[in-house]
Amino acid sequence: MQSDGSFLFRNVSEGEYRPLVVDANRNCFVKSASVGTSPMVDGKLAIHSGGDNSLEYVVSCRASQVAGQVLNGDSLPATGVFVVLVPDKSLRDDFSNYHDATTDQYGNFLLKGAIPGDYKLFSWASVEEGDWWDADFLKSYEDKGTLVHLEEGDRKSIELTLIEPLKNPSAPNE
Repeated sequence: MQSDGSFLFRNVSEGEYRPLVVDANRNCFVKSASVGTSPMVDGKLAIHSGGDNSLEYVVSCRASQVAGQVLNGDSLPATGVFVVLVPDKSLRDDFSNYHDATTDQYGNFLLKGAIPGDYKLFSWASVEEGDWWDADFLKSYEDKGTLVHLEEGDRKSIELTLIEPLKNPSAPNE
């Protein structure tokens, strides 16, 4: 990297790329990016040979966070359960857009590092880690998620009710 912040990649193959910011505190994200005059679309940049492939990144260190508490059906804290912030359907193919945590002994959770956008928030009584990446699994619970819209720098607090397992998760909800 040069002192002015610029850098050069050589011999980059044509294709789609997802620019990322790696930040241990999960406060920063790629706010926008473009290659030449082509902007990032759905988190992806397209590189083509022979064109203007100058790259521009705009980074924000104001990622959103969602905190809250999960209660079970008896209004008691749900301890040790997953809470997952699932992105809008157009962004679900990139696992870095999902955010998960496990509740503490008081049912509290904190999800950090979310980029602005629309999400659904879920907490299940019984789920294996990563099940939420499966579109078929999520389809069964889609209507049970809590809608969350996040702007840059948002700090939201949400109370969730624990989702109990469906009797037949592949059957349509009645």
